Amino acid sequence: MNPQQYAVERQDEFLGELIDWLKISSISTTPDHKTDVWRAADWLARHMADLGLETQTFETPGNPIVFGQWLRAGPSAPTVLVYGHYDVQPPDPLDAWQTPPFEPSVRNGNLYARGAADDKGQVFIHLKAAQSMLQATGTLPVNLKFVVEGEEEVGSPNLKAFVESHRDLLAADVAVISDTHGNGLDQPTIIYALRGLVYMELEVRGPATDLHSGIFGGAVHNPAQALCEIIARLHDPDGRIAVPGFYDRVRALDDEERAEIARLPYSDEDVRRETGAPASWGRGRVYAAGASRGASHVGDQRYRRRLDRPGRQDGDPCQGAGKGKLPPGARSGPAGNLRPDSRLCGADHAADRDQRSSPVAGPTRTSCDGGSPCPGSQGSYCCLRGRVGRAAYLCPRRRFDPGGGGFPARAWRAGDPDGLRPAGR
Repeated sequence: MNPQQYAVERQDEFLGELIDWLKISSISTTPDHKTDVWRAADWLARHMADLGLETQTFETPGNPIVFGQWLRAGPSAPTVLVYGHYDVQPPDPLDAWQTPPFEPSVRNGNLYARGAADDKGQVFIHLKAAQSMLQATGTLPVNLKFVVEGEEEVGSPNLKAFVESHRDLLAADVAVISDTHGNGLDQPTIIYALRGLVYMELEVRGPATDLHSGIFGGAVHNPAQALCEIIARLHDPDGRIAVPGFYDRVRALDDEERAEIARLPYSDEDVRRETGAPASWGRGRVYAAGASRGASHVGDQRYRRRLDRPGRQDGDPCQGAGKGKLPPGARSGPAGNLRPDSRLCGADHAADRDQRSSPVAGPTRTSCDGGSPCPGSQGSYCCLRGRVGRAAYLCPRRRFDPGGGGFPARAWRAGDPDGLRPAGR
């Protein structure tokens, strides 16, 4: 029996084991799941030991690091170090899941659960590959080490110190990062470079204290509006970062890299199909692999630096540096003071009154709630609520004092646990 046959015959067994691990809600961004994080680490350590690996669990000031090794290939064989992580992102919003995030479900040949693709699934694949080879052949062609941490989703604050203090233990000829992306089941992929992350906090200060918008709105710049204007200027219309000097030290792709990238069978259409986005965006779709306008997304954008969104761009209340995600939508709650007879939306339009096309988000729909007339003037208001690709005017059937409302003295974009807060706090 060869390793592939061994793995195929035990597919259901392997799947059951992975499901057991995925059921553990090892969320590292909140202390509420500290016990679950330890449970996930213990599960992994026991599983490594059962496979015949020499296993150790190292405590850190944060979450434990699980280490395992098999060194019986001998000193003349190369040593491979596999890196991964067992902690996971928060599953919010829960109503976006078809099945509960920690109750794994198999649908259409795919396994759905938090951590299935980031990163328990990848770590598990390496472990099962080693098990299949050991059981089928009795040996491995290389010495094998695993280092699996529990704080990747919060920036790995204790990994550097661990590596520096365990250099001999982690010594290897090559390191394999088991936390990346592939182009498809039929396209083996080697990731040879990754972009780093940097998180910043941007604060805009304005008036000395909170002001009444009905009195001062329009005369004093709202810090929240100023913050939005600053963020909007970070990119040009093609998605290129507009911060002066940002690209000065970026290494250009050489001809060999561009040629290899151009061979990838991954297009703008693949991006849209995989993500459900109505359109790809940025310089990747314009200047791919040094080719002509309209070429593939992957050729350029994935290999440039990115200045994207802060960790709390979507109002994420979780602790840590942020969820590091690109959300499926964004929401805001703009409000304004209306003059007599002014309207935000027409009085006699129906639900599909307006269809506007965006080069980034595709068709954008605007409508009144339920197709009802917009109240319009004399202090009534409409509140804009929506998501990229579709936006809807919701027109509450109530009136309010046209002088009501206010705006804060400062606006925070990221890193502040209170989101918006008044001066003096």
